[in-house]
Amino acid sequence: FFKDVSIDPVSSAAAVPLPPLPPTVEGIPEAVEPRVPVASSEPPARAPRVRPFFGLGWGPVFGMTPGISSGPHLGVGVGGDRSRFEIAGRYVLPRSLDASEEGRVRVQAGTVALRACLASRPRTVRGHLCGALESGAIEARGEHVPGPRTQRFPWLAGIVGGGLRWRWSRRVALAVDVEDNYG
Repeated sequence: FFKDVSIDPVSSAAAVPLPPLPPTVEGIPEAVEPRVPVASSEPPARAPRVRPFFGLGWGPVFGMTPGISSGPHLGVGVGGDRSRFEIAGRYVLPRSLDASEEGRVRVQAGTVALRACLASRPRTVRGHLCGALESGAIEARGEHVPGPRTQRFPWLAGIVGGGLRWRWSRRVALAVDVEDNYG
């Protein structure tokens, strides 16, 4: 009932017509290989972005005045994807201290700093490490005390700090910074 059947692929194939070649023009080669972009697994490199920024804040200050004080600070500079450079200023609100039974001392301070920071990758929340050179002065003013009424104590210090930035809109971020000075 069964017969052996075999098919020869070479003899049973039909000829396929080729498309005509394009005409050649003098000076232009007949075949030009088209350039095909090579697919890469890496995202395309983009130019680093540098943007100016302005920062305004209010925060607690420890160690400049008796007890805990607070005050406004202002920063202006330029920031990139992984770095930030700024000029920052801070005013520490006056605090009072009982100097003796007869009088009190009011202490206030102000600073100006040049700061450079390295930041983590641009994300909604990113960390940074900073170094700064800070100059400032503390002023102590006696109220109802004998002797000199006002003394000023200038300083120059190196600052090391770090913090987090939470960008909750395109142009606004919430920042938490901690700094320590060495001066």
